[in-house]
This record gives sequence, structure tokens and C-alpha cells, in this order.
Amino acid sequence: MDMDKGKSAKIRNIREMLRSRGFVTEVFKDGISIDLSAAGIPGKVLYFYVFEKEKDIKSINNDLEDSKIGFADIGKNHFFGCKGDTHCYYAKFSVSEDPSEVFKNDKYAAEALEQLKDVDSKMFRQVLDDLELPRSSLVRSALTRVFRSSMDKQALLTVIAEEAKRIASANEQEILTQLKGKVLIPYISNIVCLLNEELVNSL
Repeated sequence: MDMDKGKSAKIRNIREMLRSRGFVTEVFKDGISIDLSAAGIPGKVLYFYVFEKEKDIKSINNDLEDSKIGFADIGKNHFFGCKGDTHCYYAKFSVSEDPSEVFKNDKYAAEALEQLKDVDSKMFRQVLDDLELPRSSLVRSALTRVFRSSMDKQALLTVIAEEAKRIASANEQEILTQLKGKVLIPYISNIVCLLNEELVNSL
């Protein structure tokens, strides 16, 4: 049985299981939906997604976080029932259309790392020169240190936090604020957003 047939069989089994419990279901490409209007909860729909066996709960949560729907938080898994070789579990997902600061910072960092892959130190210095940032500026120094730390996401976020503490004077904070308001190269924009957010949180 190929993967598509296997998924179709699982969807069919889950649908039968839900219907046996009195739920009205609809099938879509990757699973089943249940409209809760009949249960007195108008405008709410439950979705049951069918994943391949090797796709664990953590990767499902990561998929949600990487999508455009916002920040996803997953609760404890609970056994729902089984039919044949199909075992069903459910968990509560809380999805916010307004991502948390942690989630947004994580996304900014991931985007900056990806964008910096093809940028060398000479190119980065030229961008800072084009922005007319003085070589004595703490903001310029912070951007440079962040660039040098762009090995992985955690290292980048750690340096962001350290550099935000160094931007102490009101003059330097104003430079950072002005940069945030400009149309910047994406990787500079992401780093500036991270620095600014860290600075605001530290005040």
C-alpha cells in the first residue's frame, strides 16, 4: 500500500471513529474537519490532521510555528481511540495571530542567518558605510559583532542581548531607532529589529 493509499485509509478510519461518536465530519486533503456549530459553538472548527508515522509531535509543532498563522503552543497528547492499525491521539493547539515576541525574534534571527550566508565581511562593512554609521558608533560595533556571531541562531541571539546592553547612551538609542525606520537590506533590518526589541525590553 503506497503512502497516499495509507493516508486515505487512516482518514477513513478516523472518520468512522468520529461518526460512531455522533460527529458530523468533512474530509479534506490531509485529514478531517468537524464543525462545532451543532454543539452550540458557532464559528469553531476542529481539524484532525493525518501525518506519516515518522512525523512526531515536535515536528508538527515546528511546522505550525514556521507557517504564517502565528505562534503555536501544543498541549499534552491524549489517546482518542483506535481502529485497525490507526491509533488516534489529540492535543490542544493554541495558535495566536499575533505572535509572541519570543516567536518573532526567533523568526528574525532565522531569517537573518539565512540571508547572511552569502555576505562576506567586506560586503557587510560597505553596507555600514552606506548607512553612514561612524566607525566609533556603538550601533555599528553591535551590528559588526552580531555579523561575526552568525554561526547559529542561539549564538546570534546571545550576542544581540549582550550588544543591546552596551548601547547605553540616548544618542546611540536614537541612531538605532532611526535605522529601524529606514528601508534597509533585509538582513540589516532583521538585526536592527532584534537589537531594538532587546533594548526596549532592557530599559
